[in-house]
Amino acid sequence: MRRPGRPSAPGWPRHGRQPARRPWPMPACANTRPEEASIADIDTRGTTRMPETEPPARASATACRVRPIQGDAAALSRAHRLPLVSRIACGTVLGGVWAAGYFGIAWHVAPVADLTTALDTAIPFVGWTVWVYLAGLPWIVAPLAVVREPGLFRRAACAYAVAIGTGFLCFTTLQTEAPALRAQSVPDGLGCTTAWALRTLHRADAPVNLLPSLHVTLAWLAAWALARQHRRWRHACYAVAAAVTASVCLVKQHTVLDTLAGLLLAWLCIRVTIPGRRRAFA
Repeated sequence: MRRPGRPSAPGWPRHGRQPARRPWPMPACANTRPEEASIADIDTRGTTRMPETEPPARASATACRVRPIQGDAAALSRAHRLPLVSRIACGTVLGGVWAAGYFGIAWHVAPVADLTTALDTAIPFVGWTVWVYLAGLPWIVAPLAVVREPGLFRRAACAYAVAIGTGFLCFTTLQTEAPALRAQSVPDGLGCTTAWALRTLHRADAPVNLLPSLHVTLAWLAAWALARQHRRWRHACYAVAAAVTASVCLVKQHTVLDTLAGLLLAWLCIRVTIPGRRRAFA
């Protein structure tokens, strides 16, 4: 039997008391949950009082932040990568310009100076370093496959272009030769494969276009670009560039002055193409 005068609202209890109201929902990161309220937190009217606690700390609010989805971040990074086709096209253009200019100058510009010093004669000829020298060729083009960040690739391409253009200008204005170095690099006593590699190198590369050594310059530019792309491998990249630098003297392809000029040109190219203070081999 319902008491007269009582509203017949649905859900109204028959004993006449108002049901306990549910507290406002707490965030998932809060330290206190409604079901953990003690008996002392229930007042005389049957409602549950919220514990008088301090607001959650900043760390709790930070923990409630939504973390980005890893898949979306990976997709975003892939969207900002430079396509392989664009990198190959840029490398093909630079390689074609280098080949045309390097061999064209070697055939048409007569040597005017010989910069061989006593230090070059004192440096011993180490035949097996021809493999280190030849390994510098794929090392120079390695940024085409590894460097994917568009800004870094553009800066590296500009540095390559400046180095090649400056080298051609030096080859045209001051063509040098080093016949004494070529006389020291004889394949006698070397293995069959190493001797064949050395003779092939001598046939393909005449002892001209020496100052500066573009082999050294481009090797260090490649090391710089690869180290910027993968910083954890930067020491290994610079070690490879240093090995290539040593090989040009040990295999008697360049003089010490050519090597120093190549290092200076690499440093200048980085200074010119990198804006602000984000320069050098860091």
